[in-house]
Amino acid sequence: MAEEAQIAELRRLINEPVNAEPWTDEYLSGRIDGWSGTMNALAASLWREKAATYTELVDIQEGNSNRKLSQLYSQALKMADGLDGGSDSGAGPGGRRVSRTRPIERM
Repeated sequence: MAEEAQIAELRRLINEPVNAEPWTDEYLSGRIDGWSGTMNALAASLWREKAATYTELVDIQEGNSNRKLSQLYSQALKMADGLDGGSDSGAGPGGRRVSRTRPIERM
């Protein structure tokens, strides 16, 4: 069973802060438990799922108002690519290494 902190981290990565269908805590916990890669790679996978739900959206223009709903698909894929960018190598988007810190231990 995934911990609350893991679910909260995943929610931040996929921009789904509310426990509502289809991104319930139970669903995310199951995905975390069944995943063997990094949290970023899992989030990228979920962004691709989100992109799949946006494939049928079209741009709408009514008078002076327009909505470019088709951009949701491409933006979701960009999020997935950004999260996949360095999930295995420790590098962030653009190939740069991500800085890491840890507490100093005194003996």
